[in-house]
Amino acid sequence: MTQVYFEDIELDVERQLGSYHVSKNEVVAFAKEWDPQPFHTDEQAAKESIYGGLTGSSIHMMAVLSKVISRNPVHYAVLANLSTQFSMPNPMRVGDTLYFSSHAYEKRLSKSRPGIGIVSFKTLVINQNNQTVLDTTTTTMVSCRQANDSLEID
Repeated sequence: MTQVYFEDIELDVERQLGSYHVSKNEVVAFAKEWDPQPFHTDEQAAKESIYGGLTGSSIHMMAVLSKVISRNPVHYAVLANLSTQFSMPNPMRVGDTLYFSSHAYEKRLSKSRPGIGIVSFKTLVINQNNQTVLDTTTTTMVSCRQANDSLEID
């Protein structure tokens, strides 16, 4: 695993994070446990819904994003997530192959916490039809290289 500190983050450099295939079994199992809406769990009800078929829940999509990011060999030295905004203009569907990309678009040093940077990232998840499934902007606290060993969070 490669650790990337605040100083190493380049703005507007797109990183491909990987891909993920969405299976019917996974969509239904996740939804039965965490979001038991008929359009996530029941194939017939989903066909009759506005979606016309089974879709993954939004929280499932966020979990998939977390999984893809965590298995990436490059990790930012993130200390905390300060905010996340997201939109899901198209549903995650059974059978989709999702492609993940991200880039930092803004960064600054913290005014109140030495050794910490504030970085904003934009992440896109696109399906095999080039439709955006998830669009997020996240602002995070990232450790500076020289502060990594002695950092305290209060």
